[in-house]
Amino acid sequence: PENVTNYELGLKLDALDSRLRFNAALYSMDYEDMQITITRQLNEINTASAIANAGQATMNGLEMELSYLPTANWFFQARANFIDAKYDEFDDIVRDPQGGEFVPIDRSDEDFAYLPEKTFSLVGQYTRDTSWGEFSARLSGAYKDDIYIGLEAGADASASSTLDGYTLWNARVAWRSASQHDIEVALYVDNLTDKEYFGTGNLQLSSQGTLTLVKGIERTYGVQASYRF
Repeated sequence: PENVTNYELGLKLDALDSRLRFNAALYSMDYEDMQITITRQLNEINTASAIANAGQATMNGLEMELSYLPTANWFFQARANFIDAKYDEFDDIVRDPQGGEFVPIDRSDEDFAYLPEKTFSLVGQYTRDTSWGEFSARLSGAYKDDIYIGLEAGADASASSTLDGYTLWNARVAWRSASQHDIEVALYVDNLTDKEYFGTGNLQLSSQGTLTLVKGIERTYGVQASYRF
């Protein structure tokens, strides 16, 4: 079983007649026998993915959120997450290509897989009531830091084991009925700049060696209609 002890210190602040709100949380998580996904070479041909235990691990992080309403029409929000994660003890086994036997290996210097150290997001929205209904325009952006995609021992030695960070922008314009606010129609564009990026992947060095990358969703646009009841 996995055990974790979590320490957290939080702050919630409202100011300017509740038009400004700031939330923050500082935390530290100490893991024992942390359950993680790994890949192992079973023989000259076959590999397998399974759950294993990393003896000791520590995650220290900071989460912040700032919201601001300068007027009745404008809304802004910013979020930031920082995390420092490390293995204090991670003993695994690997197959010796010479003799075929399994030998111990220390993997405590590896990065956490699929865990970005930094993420940021920004939102700006303008809303206006008219005799035709409520109109709103929203622009949002999000940044995701580099991620490590190696599940196998030794994958961190390859430059291909890390995917670059990326920033995506989304836009949305919506109309809500003046007589029935439960009806809404919106136009949206996701990945506004048509950013080319890889969202995730996996690097495997053993056997024949494979690098699998999943391309991120390209620019997408459409119309949304909703009714709340």
